[in-house]
Amino acid sequence: MKRNIIMIFCFPLFALAQMPQEILQYDQTQDIKFAEQYNTKSEIHSYATKSGVKIAVGDTLIIGNAFLESKIIGNFIIQGQQYMQDDVFSYVVAGNTKGIKNKEFRPLPHNYQGLKVVVQSFYVNHEKYHGYKLWPNRKQMPLYVSVFVRSLNNTGFKKFFGYSRMTILDVEKALSLGELN
Repeated sequence: MKRNIIMIFCFPLFALAQMPQEILQYDQTQDIKFAEQYNTKSEIHSYATKSGVKIAVGDTLIIGNAFLESKIIGNFIIQGQQYMQDDVFSYVVAGNTKGIKNKEFRPLPHNYQGLKVVVQSFYVNHEKYHGYKLWPNRKQMPLYVSVFVRSLNNTGFKKFFGYSRMTILDVEKALSLGELN
C-alpha cells in the first residue's frame, strides 16, 4: 500500500521527465538571462540556427570544406586555394569531446569533406570570457551549441582507420565558415 501511494505521487514527475525538450533557438542562446538556466554540457533535443534551419537528433548533415586562411608573405596576400597535407577543420574535431579539455581536441583532417553524418546528440556550453574580471561567472556568458555526430558512409580504409565519431564544436561558426552544409 505504501509503495502504491509513493508511485501515485511520483507518476507526474516521471511523466514530465520523459517529455522532449523544446527547440533551442539561436536568439535564446545569446540572451544572458535565458542562458543562465543551462549548465555547461547540458543536453538539448534540437536546435534552430541563426538562419532558421532546424536540426534534430537523427538528422543527416554533410561535412563541408575545411576553412583555408589567407597567408601574408611580405606585402602580398596569398589566398589559400589548395589544401596542404596538414590542413584541418577549425570547428570539426574527431571523437566525442563532451568530457575532455580544449587542448586535447584532435581536429579532423581536410579529406573528410563531403562525408555524411547523423546527429546523435546536442549539448550547450557557455562561451569563454574575454575580459578583465578576476573571477568571471561563466554562466553569465552566451551559449554555443555543439553536436556529436557519427559517420553514415564510412567505407574502405576509413572504415577501419578513420574517424567514425566526430563533434562539431560550434554549429554557428561551422556553418558560417562552410565547414558544415
